[in-house]
Amino acid sequence: MWFLYNVLFFIGYLLLFPHFLFRMLRRGGYRKNFCERFGCYHATKRLTLGTGRMWVHAVSVGEVHLALALIDALRSEDPSLRFLISTTTSTGYSILAQRKHHDDVQVYFPVDFPWVVHRVVRMIQPRSLILLECELWPNLLRCLSHHRVSVWVVNGRISERSYKGYRKVRFFFSRAAQWVQAFLVQTEQDAARLRLLGARHIKVFGSAKFDLPLPDQAAEDHARSVVLAAGMHLSGMFWVMGSTWPGEETALLDVFCSLRERHPDLQAILVPRHAERGSAVAALLRERAIPFVRRSTMEIPENGTAPVVLLADTTGELAGYYMLADFVFVGKSMAGNHGGQNPVEPAAAGKAVITGEHMENFSGVMDDLTQAQAVLVASDFTDLEQMCERLITDEACRRALGTRAAALVASRRGVMRRSAHYIVSNLHKSQR
Repeated sequence: MWFLYNVLFFIGYLLLFPHFLFRMLRRGGYRKNFCERFGCYHATKRLTLGTGRMWVHAVSVGEVHLALALIDALRSEDPSLRFLISTTTSTGYSILAQRKHHDDVQVYFPVDFPWVVHRVVRMIQPRSLILLECELWPNLLRCLSHHRVSVWVVNGRISERSYKGYRKVRFFFSRAAQWVQAFLVQTEQDAARLRLLGARHIKVFGSAKFDLPLPDQAAEDHARSVVLAAGMHLSGMFWVMGSTWPGEETALLDVFCSLRERHPDLQAILVPRHAERGSAVAALLRERAIPFVRRSTMEIPENGTAPVVLLADTTGELAGYYMLADFVFVGKSMAGNHGGQNPVEPAAAGKAVITGEHMENFSGVMDDLTQAQAVLVASDFTDLEQMCERLITDEACRRALGTRAAALVASRRGVMRRSAHYIVSNLHKSQR
């Protein structure tokens, strides 16, 4: 069966390779250090790998922030721990370079070919592997088991869609799951699905999304300076459209234009999920003759018209924009997009939050927010416009929604601390 898996994986990777090449051409950051995915590290990095590091894997940007929070908690439990952090995406890799501890090492996550993972494990010689969420790669876990390296899943989540997919390859999933020391999952539903797939040693700890670092004053001050430099007015009302995806911007800008006919002091900060889409979104703004400034260039409109939209086509600044917001839309939840982006960041900042119905990747978080009456969920863009209208005209409603959201986030924090304590305690027990 392992032979079959490796053959199918190799074929699948070959079929996807043209896509990887296209991404390299389109995104320079994706091309840089690509060979690390095959265990080929620069000589200076090989010298820093060492032995006995805790290996923490974060797939993309959201998991990177969680990984950094988890590492802080692990260091609090045991200051002697050292870390290696891997990620899959170039954006996540870039954020790690900016925010990781100076003693930590970052790499790209290895492709799950046997020769690659054996090479990487021999070089890293990790003390343990911690996976953020539930991404199990059979060859890597099999190799780590052979080397007696413990594996932990933190903030585990398995959506209905993922569950259906894993059921089709249950043999491989159940075998890989046996090599996991413990699954620390978000909800009872996640635990039930994992049990049906053959996983054992499951504990429900809640969602670590609530443990993301709280917005700070420095982030807000920086966002304010950007908005002022763009020529926008802080006295107006701000709608932040966060982490938007294709299709959403078109409808959101139409709603924005409609709202401005009744509320001319309304301004927007539009933050596409992928900064490289800035030119495409800028074209949408030009089509509607909306005065705007691109964050990446900071060019003020030539005709002298005051901009009403900041197109934030950069990375790492969204938290500050959320702090400036009067109300927020969280993207990847409408216009045919599914999964959702993180609603906890604006909720933690005490902002009124609107999402679409398709927030499957944050089902546990959304259940908590909904039960606390701390989020609005729009069924379509007409519904969204009506919700925005209400938030613009009803300050008490806006503030109450934000207050409930911040309180809910505060009440759910602590998952990373509990996870870190559980892992370190068990590591110490295994060494006695």
